[in-house]
Amino acid sequence: MRGWLKTIGSLVIILGLALPGLTQSSKSITISATISPVEDLSVSISRIEGSNWYPNQTSIDFGTLSYDITNNIFRANCYYAVDVGVSGNVSDWIITHSVSSIKNAAGTDSLDNNINVSFNQQLDDTTANEIGYYSYAQSNRSFNKSQISPGWLRIYYGIATGSGDASGVESITTAKPAGTYTGTITLTLTPQ
Repeated sequence: MRGWLKTIGSLVIILGLALPGLTQSSKSITISATISPVEDLSVSISRIEGSNWYPNQTSIDFGTLSYDITNNIFRANCYYAVDVGVSGNVSDWIITHSVSSIKNAAGTDSLDNNINVSFNQQLDDTTANEIGYYSYAQSNRSFNKSQISPGWLRIYYGIATGSGDASGVESITTAKPAGTYTGTITLTLTPQ
């Protein structure tokens, strides 16, 4: 038994001497992750007839215009609202609205000066600040984040009414050739 206690005592002495001589060491490990810039442009189209809104449209189609014999102009029974939202983690961006001419099949005439385009900073469903009112022909415009945020961009498109139209917009008269007119609107989001 004494031999055993002697061994334990020696072990305690050895451990006791060895522990104070240890030094602390550490290693630093780098940890990282990269978050990619993300920006998403959402677009929704609503057809508006009187006070009724019909969302989830896939295009702007004024249909067959009706002829107003009192004022001798063609009218539409609707107009359109296009809501443009931006989500993502990019600090600044620009939305560009560009259009191609709305021409007839023969390419001989257009409706470019017969459509109003109104750009708005939409703060909620009922509150907005108009930031531009143009003819379709003059609607190639860009808007940065500070012009729209907070809120989103809402663009209204409407056939000329003969009253309250944007500068350069004219009513459609019988001088305009009959037929279907088509064009393209392109919305582009560019991070800054």
